[in-house]
Amino acid sequence: MAATLVLAQRPLVPRVSEAEKVYVAVAATEKRAEGVRTATIQQGYGRKFAAENTKPRITISNPYLDPATALFAEKVKLQCTADGGLVVAGRAGFDKDGRVLGTGFWRVAPDGAVTPMTTRSTNAYGLTSLTTCNAPFGKSRSPVGPFTLAADGRILVGGTASVLAVTTEGFVSRVAGSPRDCENDGTKGISGFGDGENGGGLFDEPSRPVEDPEGNLWVPDQKGCALRKITPKGEVSTVLGPDVLCNDTVPREDQPLLDNLQWDTATGGLVAGGSRTVARPVHDLYTLVWRIAPDGTYRRVLFGKKATRVSPSKHHLDGVSALAVDAKGRIFIISRLMLFERRGWDELQLLRVDEAGATVVEVSGAKIPRGTWVADHPLDGPIEQAVFQFSHDMCFSPDGTLFVSDDVFVRKVDTKGQVTTWLF
Repeated sequence: MAATLVLAQRPLVPRVSEAEKVYVAVAATEKRAEGVRTATIQQGYGRKFAAENTKPRITISNPYLDPATALFAEKVKLQCTADGGLVVAGRAGFDKDGRVLGTGFWRVAPDGAVTPMTTRSTNAYGLTSLTTCNAPFGKSRSPVGPFTLAADGRILVGGTASVLAVTTEGFVSRVAGSPRDCENDGTKGISGFGDGENGGGLFDEPSRPVEDPEGNLWVPDQKGCALRKITPKGEVSTVLGPDVLCNDTVPREDQPLLDNLQWDTATGGLVAGGSRTVARPVHDLYTLVWRIAPDGTYRRVLFGKKATRVSPSKHHLDGVSALAVDAKGRIFIISRLMLFERRGWDELQLLRVDEAGATVVEVSGAKIPRGTWVADHPLDGPIEQAVFQFSHDMCFSPDGTLFVSDDVFVRKVDTKGQVTTWLF
């Protein structure tokens, strides 16, 4: 069973009167080391790492982070930046009782320095404005989660019934959807499904937008049952609707899905991958990866089954927990590879989709010997021997470096194939 990590840290911000909460976002701008350090994951209460380095499993490569003081309270969502850095979204900072102090977005420089980008105190929820948008981020209730970075520097997220943007100055605005969604005025007459412009386009639980080079936004909507397009002028149209994405009369393996949606600059189209559960002819989990063209045409590039004896992908796969496309247009996924025939244990691995063969190629864990028991926690080292645990987001840097948000860590796979721990 995976370890439960409960964090308790020293205060990071001053405390003032109840009438005026002062929040100073946590940062890491002072170097703590010049070289890599090894650490042992703490399997219990208190910290992310054990006090004694008994069985090193983690190699910390970020020189600005201190193993004794965790920065982030939970798993983070991330996006790579053009300069080789990251922007991460999540909660960070702890008081003396282990309570999380802040939430928002942090910038991680290419050398590892962490600075707040747009953040707010966790005390702001319910104590300040009830506005979702048309307000500073610190006084809004805009969501912090899956996001994308627009070419102009804005942070784009999906709201309850609209697509939102956080400007570089920290102001939350509405990109598309009902203007009333900013007022938290319930959902009646706000959520819906309709095309239009200037607030005429209606949404229902849109998720992370994806921007193409022309500035169009591609948004999974209607709880994943529609693909919507938002032009730079704000015009909303439907590219794929529920009749294609959520049609019970179509076999599950023939329905494209929009999970982990990415834009592939090499081919000029979208890539998505996830899973669908089926009950007949036998209960199983289908793992699917799709390419979707801007005109809405689509083709399946991977189809794997989890439980049945024969899988079309030649491997038994357990869904897609993260997906990324590199500069060459190659699709990488993280999936639990069911190794019944090989070792008897399943293992979360980084896999490359071999589109020509409609199968996957093992990237991580490929050289773990047959019959070897693999511990259920992260393991750094050469990519062929690395182990991932609970991955849920990843992205490629322009130079080919891969960053993976894995459990409560961010792992870094450099261009030489070495896996280290970059953020925690």
